Amino acid sequence: MRNKIATFCGDEDCVWCPELFVDNEAGVNKAVILTDDFGGEVHMSKAKFRETKRHITTLCGSLSCDFCSEIFVDEKQVVEKQIVITDDFGSIIHMSKDQFLAFVTQAKEGKLEI
Repeated sequence: MRNKIATFCGDEDCVWCPELFVDNEAGVNKAVILTDDFGGEVHMSKAKFRETKRHITTLCGSLSCDFCSEIFVDEKQVVEKQIVITDDFGSIIHMSKDQFLAFVTQAKEGKLEI
């Protein structure tokens, strides 16, 4: 099943804009899908997709896991979206470096409770 990660235009309801999906059932080499505005698709592994970003950490006990949550820095994004956090369900969270540093600081100070 495809999970939409992003639409690359200002209109989320646009049917012609390029989009990014993750399909965890598609197999390791085809889990990330990029569509273009002409109906074409490019399939790639999560590892290939990761090459476009600087990996910060993997949030799981097994570093060989292909579906664990991860944190990246994507310098090509606008400043407000340069920190990229992925989860094992295909979701992506973007935030600024300042927001991420505030989160890390609060965690270090013990201000976050689960």
